[in-house]
Amino acid sequence: MAVDVVLCRDRIILWGMAVAGRSVLENSSTVLNLNIIASGFTNADRNMLRRSWKHEACGTIQFAEINADKLDGFRSTAYLESKLFYAPYFWADLFRDLDRCIYIDTDVIVEKELAVVAVMDLQGHGLAAALDPRTLIAPENPELCLRLGLRNE
Repeated sequence: MAVDVVLCRDRIILWGMAVAGRSVLENSSTVLNLNIIASGFTNADRNMLRRSWKHEACGTIQFAEINADKLDGFRSTAYLESKLFYAPYFWADLFRDLDRCIYIDTDVIVEKELAVVAVMDLQGHGLAAALDPRTLIAPENPELCLRLGLRNE
C-alpha cells in the first residue's frame, strides 16, 4: 500500500520542497506518492522536482495548481507573509482520490520512516499534528507562543 504525502509551496522555496521530498523518500521502506500543491511552478520546475525525486520509494507524483481565489478570505501577517500557507487546507479538494495523507512542510528534513504515521489510529479525529520541537526548547517568539497558547513542555 502506497502512502500519500502532500507538500505545498510556491516556487520561491522550490529547493526546500525538493529537499523535503527527497528526505521523505530516502527514509521510506514503502512506496510514497508525492502530491504537490503548487503556485507558479513552470514545467522546468516540475521536471526538476521529478528528477530530484527519482528513487525506488517514489510512486506517483502529481501537481495541483491552487487557485488564488480560494485563498482570498485568508489574511497575511508579518509571520505568514504568503496566503499560500493556507493552501494545505484544500488538499482534499485538490486531490479527490486521496482518503488520507501526510502533510510535510517544505522546511522539514524527515529522518524517520513515515509509514508508521500513515497507519496511526486517529481515534475518530480528522487529523493529527506534531509539535514544533522549537517550542519545546526555547521559543524564538515568546509573545507568539503565549498568544497561541503553546507551552514549553
